[in-house]
Amino acid sequence: MNSIKPVVLNLRQINRNDNTFDIFNRPQGKREPASFLLPHPILVQRQESQYRLIYGFEILEYADEEIELAAYQLPATVKSLDILKLILQLQTGNRILAPPEIGRFLQLAEKLQLSPTAIQTKLLPLMHLSGDNRRISQYRALVSVPEPLYGYLLSRNAPLKTWLRFAGLAGEEYQCYAKLITSLQPSLSVLEELKINLQEIQSMDKSSLKATLQDLDWEQYLTAENETKVALACLRQAIYAKRFPQLSGHLQQIRRRIQDLDLPANAALNFDATGERRELQLTWQLKTPKDLQRLREFTEPLSLEKVRHLLDKL
Repeated sequence: MNSIKPVVLNLRQINRNDNTFDIFNRPQGKREPASFLLPHPILVQRQESQYRLIYGFEILEYADEEIELAAYQLPATVKSLDILKLILQLQTGNRILAPPEIGRFLQLAEKLQLSPTAIQTKLLPLMHLSGDNRRISQYRALVSVPEPLYGYLLSRNAPLKTWLRFAGLAGEEYQCYAKLITSLQPSLSVLEELKINLQEIQSMDKSSLKATLQDLDWEQYLTAENETKVALACLRQAIYAKRFPQLSGHLQQIRRRIQDLDLPANAALNFDATGERRELQLTWQLKTPKDLQRLREFTEPLSLEKVRHLLDKL
């Protein structure tokens, strides 16, 4: 594209109604020019009396419409494929694309009437993707993930597999997860755990997500006076117990047996709640001679016999 030429323009010369190429995530809110540095060039095309913005939509975040910006004007005759290759090279040189951005890029390629062959042979390699039609369809489905779920997954750099777990949910299901995210602020791994367990419960009970959550009386955890971490832990435990009722009952027995040991406050006996490791972990803080005496009492035959029975139960 030897006919690219530099131009100087301001925001009033940009056609804000044309967002065809606005497919990459960008900062929200107005920014002052002094604190805003563009990490890449601005690309435009002449469009009658204005310019069509091709790349660099971050400039729309400027508060001052009069500030002059240096840009590069693409010729009107440039092919859509060449434009897409150029903006893709610029963006991937700046950072890795999020899965929904890949989906929007593929949708744009189809909107510009690029052939499947051109997409698979010219564009996908630039994103390090294979030409698998199923995977392409999965990426395209991600553009429909609404807020606040979209922002949550994006802010945590969620991988494709996590995005796919939440793509295609019904509106009512999105509302449930949105409420869960905003109220309890789970980590990405915990949210995935909840999603998998709830999905299994729905399958077992042949019920909707809303009915499953109502059966768990989940609103009590969202409005609990306890701190968020405690409320989230209680909800996780309730969902886990619902999915694994027999295992949960067994775990309750183990916890009661540990309570029966009457350990002091400076001691704790823990076990693997998943059941994968059949072991106990004992921690004991020793600060005074009295602490040492309690530890000596714990190692007497009667107490150790209780621990042995506890190990047999694991």
